[in-house]
Amino acid sequence: MNFFKSRYREQLSEIINQVKRNAENAYVQQFVDLPRVSRLRLQLLYLFLQEQKLPENKIRQYCISTALIQMGLDIHEVVPLDNQEDHNERFRQLLVLSGDYYSSRYYYLLAEIEDTETIKMLAETVQMINETKMKLYDKHKRKKIESHHYLTYMNVIDTSLYTSYVTRYSDVPRAWTSLIQHLVQAERLLEEYRLYKWEKKVQGYLSLVAGGMELYQSVQHLVHKVEELLQSAREKALALNDESTRNEILQLITDYAKQIELVPNQVAEEL
Repeated sequence: MNFFKSRYREQLSEIINQVKRNAENAYVQQFVDLPRVSRLRLQLLYLFLQEQKLPENKIRQYCISTALIQMGLDIHEVVPLDNQEDHNERFRQLLVLSGDYYSSRYYYLLAEIEDTETIKMLAETVQMINETKMKLYDKHKRKKIESHHYLTYMNVIDTSLYTSYVTRYSDVPRAWTSLIQHLVQAERLLEEYRLYKWEKKVQGYLSLVAGGMELYQSVQHLVHKVEELLQSAREKALALNDESTRNEILQLITDYAKQIELVPNQVAEEL
């Protein structure tokens, strides 16, 4: 293992531990299950910022702050939008406040390093994400959402926090933006497959695709989509200048590719 790989993984593990420490709140955790921290998204953000030669303390603060905002957004994602009974309404309010609490933690962390520009950038990005969520909700409610539109909306929701740094720091943001979007979308689709495999739930993109074909074909279509995304991400990664960064991302892609190698046979056996 070379020095960069060892140092990078050590730093990433410490960042994830710091995110968990910052997220600890005994009262909130009595009522709310904390969302999982996406290691992939933090890896991509860390590697991008590392390639831009940012100071280590800034990289750490940016990754921790962004992960906490993501936790807040993810908690808000499970808030029911319909009218509820009184006791459920109180739980709904607690979810909203919990999401606000985790999102607001980034203000404190970035204020410590007096980084008002990043605070402003992230606040504007959160606003855009919430507006996109409402557009998606409206289309779902009116039953006017198609599978490719769903992926477009979800790409904005899932990746904008991370690509905002690319827009700010990269002179050629297109490659990194596409790389992040394709890998995060592949991660989401694989999560949908696991949800189907282990809980027999058909949600998100898979549910939209399944409306027009047999379930087996829908799952095969999802797998093919993941393969396309990984291939496109691989092409973007190969164009990166920094060898260490390039190799780490290619390894990430390889790891995800291994997860889908057995999927077609597993689906055939199950159905």
